[in-house]
Amino acid sequence: MVDDGEFLAPGCEDLIAEFERERRRIDTQITELNDVRSALTGIISAGKAFADR
Repeated sequence: MVDDGEFLAPGCEDLIAEFERERRRIDTQITELNDVRSALTGIISAGKAFADR
């Protein structure tokens, strides 16, 4: 890492590639979590509708 005066920045191409891989992994995880959250919201809504009968 190098200090550019405002931020720490990766000092070599290998580190940049590693950060890009990590960002993709996080993006994938966010997508999966959003999918699970949507499914859970549907389950909760269905449960509430059933309980309100």
